[in-house]
Amino acid sequence: MKQHITKKQLNELSEKEWEELRKLTDGKYFFEKITDFVEKEVTLTKPLLSIGQMIEFLDEMGAKGWSSLICEKAGYLPLDKDNICDRFWEEVKEVLDNG
Repeated sequence: MKQHITKKQLNELSEKEWEELRKLTDGKYFFEKITDFVEKEVTLTKPLLSIGQMIEFLDEMGAKGWSSLICEKAGYLPLDKDNICDRFWEEVKEVLDNG
């Protein structure tokens, strides 16, 4: 079962959507990565969100119907391990687009 979004999916977000995700989650899913030890430069890395993190995000954002998302949209079946992660990702993107 796919547990995390892919780098390709991650790159689907615009900078505006990334900023919205960071703002809405208070940076919760991002972590700092030291890129230059001498200059003490730190950058935020973009997370490959897990199914659990996406569910938590959708719940915190008050996304309506996310728990029945898999059943109601596009004929997906509950607990279909082949597409559940992708369906939650689509819902996260929708929340960010409407942010």
